[in-house]
Formats: sequence, C-alpha cells, structure tokens
Amino acid sequence: MRKESIRFPRFEIKTILLFGILAAIAGNFYFRIPGMPGASSDPREIVALTSIFFLKDWRSVLGVALLATLGGPYDNSLPITLVMHVVTLPLGWFIYQTILLYTVNEYTLALVWAAEVILLYVTSFIPLYIIMAVLMDKVHLSEVFRQYIIFFEGVRIEIISTTVITTLILLLKLSREEMIRDTQLLSLLVKNNNLGIWEWNVGDGRFLLNKEWLDLLPYTVEQDVNNISVFKTIVHPDDLESVESILNELSTGSVPMLKSEFRLKDKNNQWKWVLISGKVLEEDKAKQVTRVIGTFQDITSIKEAEKENQKLQNQLRQAQKMESIGTLAGGIAHDFNNLLTVINGHAEMGALKAGEFPGADKHFLAIQSAGRRAANLTNQLLAFSRKQIYKPRVVNINTVISNFDQMLGRLIGEDINIETYLKEELPNILADPGQLEQILFNLIINARDAINEKTDDAEEKKITIETDFVNFTDTYLSDHSYARAGRYIVLSISDTGQGMDEATRQKIFEPFFTTKSEGKGTGLGLSTVYGIIKQNNGYISVYSEPGSGSTFKIYWPATDRKRSSGAKPAVDIRKFFGSEEILLVEDDPAVRDFAASALNDFGYRVHIAENGQNALDLLQRENLNPSLVITDLIMPKMNGKDLADRLKLIKPKCRVLFASGYTDNHVVHNGSLQAGVNFLHKPYSVSDLLRKVRTLLDQPEDDLSARE
Repeated sequence: MRKESIRFPRFEIKTILLFGILAAIAGNFYFRIPGMPGASSDPREIVALTSIFFLKDWRSVLGVALLATLGGPYDNSLPITLVMHVVTLPLGWFIYQTILLYTVNEYTLALVWAAEVILLYVTSFIPLYIIMAVLMDKVHLSEVFRQYIIFFEGVRIEIISTTVITTLILLLKLSREEMIRDTQLLSLLVKNNNLGIWEWNVGDGRFLLNKEWLDLLPYTVEQDVNNISVFKTIVHPDDLESVESILNELSTGSVPMLKSEFRLKDKNNQWKWVLISGKVLEEDKAKQVTRVIGTFQDITSIKEAEKENQKLQNQLRQAQKMESIGTLAGGIAHDFNNLLTVINGHAEMGALKAGEFPGADKHFLAIQSAGRRAANLTNQLLAFSRKQIYKPRVVNINTVISNFDQMLGRLIGEDINIETYLKEELPNILADPGQLEQILFNLIINARDAINEKTDDAEEKKITIETDFVNFTDTYLSDHSYARAGRYIVLSISDTGQGMDEATRQKIFEPFFTTKSEGKGTGLGLSTVYGIIKQNNGYISVYSEPGSGSTFKIYWPATDRKRSSGAKPAVDIRKFFGSEEILLVEDDPAVRDFAASALNDFGYRVHIAENGQNALDLLQRENLNPSLVITDLIMPKMNGKDLADRLKLIKPKCRVLFASGYTDNHVVHNGSLQAGVNFLHKPYSVSDLLRKVRTLLDQPEDDLSARE
C-alpha cells in the first residue's frame, strides 16, 4: 500500500518557518549556568512554546523544535538541546489541545497554560537535560538530585519570564480571535439583514455609508456622496422634516440614541422604507457632539406585510360587523314575524267574517296589505342575516333573466337603455328563482336611481346585464382570499350612474345604509342582495369610481344537475275544514291564540302547550293521540326538533309541522330545508296554515314513513 507523504498547508509551513527561525535566533542569546557543565539559559523557549498556540499538528511543532535546536550552543551539548525540544514541545502541544477541550473561558485557559509551562520545565526540560548529561558522562549519577536543583535555580528566571510572556501572548491571541469572531458575526448580520452602516461627522458634514448601501442609492458620479446635504436629497419629501428633526436631536446631544422610520429613493427611483438607528459616538471637550454613527435597515417588506395585515384586519372587522348586524337583524325579524302572524292572521279572519257588516272588510283588507308589506321588510332583513328560508332548485340563470326582462320596462322607465349579453350554454345553478329575481330587482332599481341622479340625458343612461362563466383556480384565490376554488356563473350589472367613493363602497351592504334622500330608500336593497348571495355560498364584488358608474359582479356556484319540470298540484280550498285532533306548541301567546282560534273555527280539536316539555307532559297527562303536532322551532326548555324526536318514540304515526320565521340548523341547513321536513314559514296567514294542515293530514301514512 502506498504511503501518503506529510503535507502541510501553505500557512502551516510559513508558521513553522517563522517560529523555528525566531527560536533559533533567540537561542543565540544564551548564558551558561554556573556549576552545570554545558547547561545554559536562553529565551528560545518563549518563541518555541508560543508556536503551540498557532500550529494545528504535532508534527508541525516537531519541525519548530528541530529548527529551534539550530540556535546553539554549537558544542557537545547540542544533542541534549535537540532531545529536550523534540520531546517537550510535542508533549506541550498535546497537553494544550487537551486543555482546550475542557476549559470554558479564556481566563481559565490562560491559568492552566501557565501551570503547564511550569510543569513542562519541572517534569520535561530539566529531567531530560539531567538524563542526557548522565548518558554523556557530563554528570555523575550520584550528583543527579544536586544537579537538578542547580539547573532549576539557573533557569528560574527563564521559567518565570516564559510563563508570563507566553500567557500574555495567549490572552492576546484569544482576545484577537474573539474580536475576529465578533467582526465576522457583525459582517454576517449586516449582509443577511441588508444593514447600512453610516457615520456622520457633525463638524464638516461628512456622511459615510458602507459600499453595499452606496450601490443601492441613486447617487450620480458628479455628486459628493459623502455629504449629509446630498443624502437629504434622496429622502422622501413627506419625511424630510422628520429626518432633519432626528439629525438635529442627535447633533445637539438632546438624545443619546434614537430610532425612526422614513422613506429613501433607491437607484431604480423606487421608495424604500428604512429604519434608522443613531447614536452619539464622540463629543469634544465642550460636550458638543462631533461624531454620530448608526444603521439603516430596509423594512419595505415589513411595511408591505403590515399593510396587507391591516387590509386583512379591516376585512375581518367588516365581516364581523356584517355578521353582528345580521344577527341583530335576524333576531328583530324573528320577533316581528310573530307579531305579523297575529296581525295578518286576525285581519284575514276579520275579513272572512266582515260580511255581516257591510264596508268593514275594506279595513281588514287594508290591514292585510300593510301586513304583507311589513312581511316583505322582515324577509329582507332575514335575507341579509342569511336566516331566510328558501327553496332552491336547478335553474338556468339566462332563463330567469329572460323572464324578468318583461318587467324591466315598468321598473326603470323608457328613457334608460338596457343591454343584455347572455353567454350561451351556461351550466345550471342551484337557486330559488324568487331570490334571483329579488337580486335583479334590487340591483336594477339601484342602478336606475344612480343614473337618474347623475344625468337627464337619455343617451347617457344605460344599464348592462351580462352573464359569464369562470373557474376559480389556486392562482386566483391567492389574490382573492374570500373566494373558494370551483366553477361559478358570473352575473354582472353595470350602470352609467354617478358611481361611489371608497368610503361609500365600504358601507353599501349594511342594513339601512342609503345615499338616497329621505323617503326614497329603506337601505335594505343591497343588504338583501348580500345576504342572499352569502346564503347560497356565492360572492359579490363592486367596482366603482365617482362619476364613472358602478359594476356589481355576482359569483354563483355552478352545478352539474339537470333541471326538472312539473308543478305541484294546487290544493282545493274547500278541503280546509277538518275534525282531527291537533296539538299546537307555541311559546308566543299571541301567535298561539291566533293559530288555535283559526283551527277551531275550521272544525279542528286543538290542544295548546307553551313549549316542548309542556307538550310531552300534556300528552301523557291527558293521554292524547293527536293526528298532527304544529310546533314552533325555537322555544325555551325544549325546542321543536327535540320535541319531534321524542314524538317519534311515543307517537310514531303522529305528523309534525314546524313553524318559524327564522332558520335553524336543526331542520334547516344554510337556509335550505332538509329533505322530508314539513315547514310553515312565519308570518303565515289563515289560508297558509289551513292549507298546510289539510295537506299533511290528507297524506297517506305510507308517504310519511317513506319520508322518514
């Protein structure tokens, strides 16, 4: 096997030669030790032992030992000198390397090194000299101990000086290495964080920057880049006053250190946000500041992230505000629906019995008309709060728009031009046609009013209705965090009206917010649109500028389902009468009294309960066997769904009809009724109640079990 030759790095060879030659030279400055034949003391050990700190291999130390021997004295003691250095120096290197492994700080290392030097003299240098002297017949064996003492006394000064000087050199080396490490760390920190280092001489205005930042800034060759006045020319005008204030505070010494943020122009003429840190470095005898140092840090990305974070926080606050307002609106609508059920129901019953009093029916009809308008308002509130109950089916949006087109002339007048661009072969959507028409109605009325407020010129009045298809991808979603991936039908309604500013756009979907004059708007139109779209997992966006009109874009999820045809047969109103036993469960006394009165008037035997628990108690106490239970959904103690579940166990053949004006996740998912659920929406009329009751009671039991 081929043997590898010893190879030293170029730096290691230079170090060997440096310390070896210096040690050899130092060896020439020796003096003889009296009483010791051939013994001498010289400063070469200072140099030779110092080499241990800088050499990485024991063989390198051996090379220094060989070169150190050449320093003399050139007599028969040369072999003794050779053995002393060849053995002791590598031994010292191994001990030093071991010390490095177990010492924790530089002072401990220096202290242990001092002990090592003394130990090397006592256990290696001196004993080796005595042994070699005995072998060469320079010292008699019986004189060994006495000669050891004489030699020790002769090199005592050398031991002390070598120990002190080499220890000081070691401390200097360690301090230099620590300084180099700190410098490297600082350099790494500056480069990795793109820090700019600056120094300002307050007296003559010199302003020095490190090269990396000088290359980033838009200085020209003609400019004196080392001048504070030139630096101020690249500060953003809006920030210049702040920067001058900072520099003034530092130059006057009013603050010893400060930080601030401002914008600087880079070489691409782009504004960069920087964080400046400054500190007073020197003062003259009069305590006047002469030098200031500091750093620049590019924080543009941080500022952009803060801006994006603020945008997301604003969106979150807006969403939370809309959700809170929606919850409030839904709660108000729920309570108001109960009142309307009583008002409209009694008005209808009064109209039915008004035949005995000629002319009285018109008053009841007026109450009913006002009640229906009030019910429409509550439905708008429920639509915004996403608590409106709707019945989605598969429809084609182009068909809905085409059917609605017949009403547009009456809605907007003849002086506004309507252009319709419907994309062919669009996928179907799952929607309640009534809700789609409500969206179209509200947006077109809104567009009409915006146009009429801007101009009276018929040529400038135009509303554009368009449909299209999009597929939201991950790339799109990265810029539109509110959307979900998938296929969407896009309904766009644009107008040439007066447009909106940013402040108005932020509020247009809030209930009761309107820009129209008093008496010309309820402020519920766009909030209703917003609620319906969100309820159907869609999205709405608004593009508008003052004086440039507005465009509303609605994104409605597409479906692969096919449209079905066929209408439900009408129920004969003559079948409303009955004699079955009905249990009515309603926590609102007025609604409960109205419904019970209506059912009694049409022949039904009605039992009433205030909540689900009272209903169960009544069933057990009176041993009732009702054909139908009509129950409100939201009640204290036990809600309607829990009551229905209990009835399945004790009265499995009993039919259940839920009534509510407010969606509830127990039987309604996202506003859509679950399959197999019988539901009566509040506010309901006498006709609605009786028709629903009669329809359910006339259903065969097989149909009911299948629905379960």
